[in-house]
Amino acid sequence: MKTPWNVQSPDAQLVNRLSRKLNCLPTTAAILVNRGYCDADDIDNFLNPSLRHLRPPETMTDIHRAAHRLARAIVDREKILVFGDYDTDGVTATALLKAFFDGCGAKTITYIPHRISEGYGLKTRHITSLALKQGIKVIITVDCGSASHDAVSTARQAGIDVIVTDHHNAPAPLPRATALVNPKRADCPSQMDHLAGVGVAFYLIIHLRQHLRQKGFWTRKPEPNLKTLCDLVALGTVADMVPLVAENRVLTHAGLRILRQGKRPGLAALFTLAGITEPGPDSQDIAFRIAPRLNAAGRMGHAKEALALLTTSDEQAAQRLAEKVEGYNQARQRIEQQTVEQIQRMIDATPALLDSLTLVLWHPDWHEGVLGIAAARMVRAYKRPVILIAAKGGMAKGSARSIEGFDLYNALTHCADTLCGYGGHAMAAGLQLEPDRLKSFRRCFEAAAQHQTGGAISPSPLKLDAELDLTQVTVPFLDELGRLQPFGSGNPQPIFMGHDIVVADTRTIGNGHLKLCLRQREAAGQPPLSAVWFHPKLKQVPEVLERLAFCVGWHHWRGERQAQIEIKAV
Repeated sequence: MKTPWNVQSPDAQLVNRLSRKLNCLPTTAAILVNRGYCDADDIDNFLNPSLRHLRPPETMTDIHRAAHRLARAIVDREKILVFGDYDTDGVTATALLKAFFDGCGAKTITYIPHRISEGYGLKTRHITSLALKQGIKVIITVDCGSASHDAVSTARQAGIDVIVTDHHNAPAPLPRATALVNPKRADCPSQMDHLAGVGVAFYLIIHLRQHLRQKGFWTRKPEPNLKTLCDLVALGTVADMVPLVAENRVLTHAGLRILRQGKRPGLAALFTLAGITEPGPDSQDIAFRIAPRLNAAGRMGHAKEALALLTTSDEQAAQRLAEKVEGYNQARQRIEQQTVEQIQRMIDATPALLDSLTLVLWHPDWHEGVLGIAAARMVRAYKRPVILIAAKGGMAKGSARSIEGFDLYNALTHCADTLCGYGGHAMAAGLQLEPDRLKSFRRCFEAAAQHQTGGAISPSPLKLDAELDLTQVTVPFLDELGRLQPFGSGNPQPIFMGHDIVVADTRTIGNGHLKLCLRQREAAGQPPLSAVWFHPKLKQVPEVLERLAFCVGWHHWRGERQAQIEIKAV
């Protein structure tokens, strides 16, 4: 199934008008229009994101109730349990609340469950074996809790208040928590359902700080500057692949500035191990270098080690933890590759598997911690929703990943009778089921896909922002492109189409990647541009590329910068 290309064609008059008004290149204006920015004021806010542009937290349902209860716990010195999730979003949200509560002098403990032995979310056993034994009076969840009915009920009966902060789907009925702050609940008017879990937690502490101010709390101690915590918000937001628009863009933009200051010893050590040098990380570095490493702790060891890395102030401990996390990531890469190779052998042995709209596979030897990443790779390879399941022991556990336009959560809801539990959203989900129901679940999921799609899934076209001659890749152009960052979901890095590109040189680097030198065929005197091509599909690169889809930006190395093309498709 070959992916079609779609070169966008914004209104030429609008592009030229904006180009003149903004004093920018027409290509830059075209990209902004392609992103839906057609008004000069909206564009100014986009190009100059500021924390002043954040919507007020009061629009979130239950946020005042949550702040009121937490303020009482802080003032009365009650024990607070921050209960997080084991991915980067949950870990950063946990670190965020810990930092704020520590600054308040609150009595706080943190807990992140083990991915494999405990699974996702707050459970009854966490109330009976942890909260009650520790004398906890208030539990606040981050990045989870919207489906923890039994645990919340047990806590209420024990006299423990539960505050849920989350951003996952929240179908009715909701748990009877003291407060449930989730912009995805049906009765929340905030219109901020794009927030990651760490973003919801950040909004809560904005409101909590204000609530404490009204109570005169900050007359006794310094009021915290929340901007210094935006680095954690940026990490969790980018890692969770939520759209980098509106509040998420503002928070990520501010957070990247803080991250580049290198104030967290653990992150500074991890940046070095990941090969991130000056000027510091961007959103792509977070997505592809930092988040996988932080997630690897939860996948291969325990996410509490990632939390320790984010919160330590000891440089020696930071180095030790960073090296441990790096080791987890290397182990994750090895096991992931073995899993992908095994899946490919299964498909090669049974090609009929690809006759279905979906791909649902299981194996008793698969490691639960890598299934989500392996599923994502299979989605890219086969352009269909993929579910991979570790079918060992008394309960089979799986991870699902989807393609644009196919709602995983909806499809799993149609299969709820075959499952013991599931959760997530349109693009990613987790599930549990009894091993003897694997085949019936596969049939049900395929039927749900047939129903949702009308019997056909077509790959989303590769959206190209504009045609671009390589002679147009200049310093002013690249600097203008840089103002569109941070790139990610909802604001993808611009992709351009080139024609008649001469391949002046090519060599293999890394694990089968290519390093090339490219120039425009008509511009023989132009110096060639450096290019990289990750996982090239061609066995042999031709001397001239008739068409080319590519991104372009600055590549920083040893204090210098160089224009570099990244080939996306030919």
